[in-house]
Parts: sequence; structure tokens; C-alpha cells
Amino acid sequence: MEDLILNTDHLTKTYNGVSVVDGVTLSIRRGDIYGLVGKNGAGKTTLMRMVAGLCPPSTGHFLLFGQGTAAGLRAARSRTGCMIEAPQFFPYLSASENLHYYCIQRGIPDKACIPEALKQVELDYTGNKKFRQFSLGMKQRLGLALAVLAKPDFLILDEPINGLDPEGIAKVRKLLLFLSREKQTTILISSHILSELSQIATQYGFLHNGKLLKEESAEQVWQNCQNRLVLKVNDVPRAAAVLEQQLGCREFEVGENNTIELTEQLDKTANINQTLLKNGVVVNEMYSAGKDVETYFLELIGGNADV
Repeated sequence: MEDLILNTDHLTKTYNGVSVVDGVTLSIRRGDIYGLVGKNGAGKTTLMRMVAGLCPPSTGHFLLFGQGTAAGLRAARSRTGCMIEAPQFFPYLSASENLHYYCIQRGIPDKACIPEALKQVELDYTGNKKFRQFSLGMKQRLGLALAVLAKPDFLILDEPINGLDPEGIAKVRKLLLFLSREKQTTILISSHILSELSQIATQYGFLHNGKLLKEESAEQVWQNCQNRLVLKVNDVPRAAAVLEQQLGCREFEVGENNTIELTEQLDKTANINQTLLKNGVVVNEMYSAGKDVETYFLELIGGNADV
């Protein structure tokens, strides 16, 4: 239980009789970069807002750092940094001055955290430049600086790379990996850019219409998405026996329509084909297949809508 940062139990939020978050039970362990995946309106932001204390659950409950009472959650949230929706900054103040204001507001006594946070997000060069003069990427990174200002053990980030250019995305990715690996920060992050999320996430939660479809490790998702060789044959049992007994294949599955899918020996297609033919198995089709995280998610929800 000590390594469990967040666990929710049938957490539900209802607006006007509609469950935006519907009975979600998930677990985030210490050290995870937990990628929360879902379409617009799936309930990602509402779930994060409940954990951050910005709106109360309708039913269900959750524990944050093992705490579930009002007083316990207040203490646990002091160890949590959030960037949910657009952070509000004063347009006529510099990055440092904006963070100084939030230090006072939040009772953070050590102002040395300000230059450290700005350096982490690569905004330490901005000096007296006013927030209103910042680019979108700089504004997003200042939001991240605010989230890490108090050196939290747990970060909640809702679409932190939304609208950023490739350079800005790379900088945010670098920061999150640094925080995870060097500072042992646990991170809950949502993103529409699943190709980017797949480069950092260690765990996934797939959310659809307010319901959690499944949780999987990055390794499990990779296995489900990895490249494979698809064989369409005339005799599946004989083909399976040849693959196992003569070619030493263990990583294959029998599918529909007389197909077999292999995830090993992908560079030995000619040998596989010849061996099957020698043993009386006709290979009608042979092709490589694979999918990315976005395709995998769309298959889970049974659609092709924009993530």
C-alpha cells in the first residue's frame, strides 16, 4: 500500500443526471508515468479535477498517498502539483514574478525554488520579459514550472503538450522523463498525441464515455501493438505443428479465417514459407502487420473518432 500513490474506487461524477466519470477504479503506483487515454468528453479532465480537489465526487471515493479523509487529502495534496486546463498568470509580470506571487499565495517559504523551476522548464533566460510576450510554448512551460514549484511527489498534467510545436513537445518530454527518473516523481498525464505519450508512459488507463475500459502496462500495450507476421493457410492445425516442431516458434496465435499471427522470426519469412510448403501447407497470403497506440485505442472503443 505504501507504493500506491492514487487508487480510486468506483469514482463517479454526475452532471444533470449524466455520469461524466462512471465508476472508475484505477491504481497509480510510485514511479509510474500513467497515461490517461480517451477522446474529448471521455471524462479525463473531470477525473483529474476530482483528485486535485477542484470538484467533489458524486459517488465512490479515492485515496491519495493512502489518505481519504478531508484532512488527510489536504495534506496529500500539498505533495501534489497540477496543471489542469490553462493556468492563470498576470500578463504584466515576468515568469519569475508570477511564480513569486504563487509562492506567497501557497505559503512556500523558500523562494530558491523559483529559479530551479524555471531552469527545469528552460525559461531561466527570460529575465524581465512579460508573460503577455511569451509564445504559446513558453506559456505552457511556465504552467509546468508552477506545477513543479513545490517539488511535488505526484504531478497531474492535463494535456501539457496541447498546441505545442515539435520543439516544445520535445522539451516537455525531456522534463517529464527527468522528473520521473531523477526526482522519482509519479506522473498522471493525459494527451491527445498518443505517439508522444507512448514515448514516456509506463502505464496506461483507457477511458471511454466515462468508463475505464482497461489498465495495461507499457509492455502489455507494446506486445499488443508490436509487428507481427500474418499467414493465411489452407491447414491451420498442420501449419501450427510445423511452426512449433520444425521452426521452434512459440510466439504465435491462431486467428479467424485460417490465419496465424507470429511475433517472432519476422526476418525469416522465406524460410517459414518454404518449410510450410515442404510439409504440405499452402500459404495463400503472407504479410506484415502492426499498429500504434492510437490504432490500439480505437480498436478498444470500436470506432475511428478523433482521440
